[in-house]
Amino acid sequence: MTVSRNARGQYHISILVEDTIAEPPSTGRVVGLDAGITSLYTLSTGGEDHQPAARAHGP
Repeated sequence: MTVSRNARGQYHISILVEDTIAEPPSTGRVVGLDAGITSLYTLSTGGEDHQPAARAHGP
C-alpha cells in the first residue's frame, strides 16, 4: 500500500493486488476498436461509447 499527498493536500492510496485468473475459452469471434473524437471508442460491430458525462468529470 502506498499513501501519497499531492500539492493540494489531497491524499491518495494505491493498493497493488496480485491474483491468478484463468483465461476464458476462445469464442472465435473478433471485434475491432477505434478510438475517436466524438465518442471514446467505436466498435467494428457499430457499438459506441455513449457515456460522455463520465469523462467530463475527470481530474
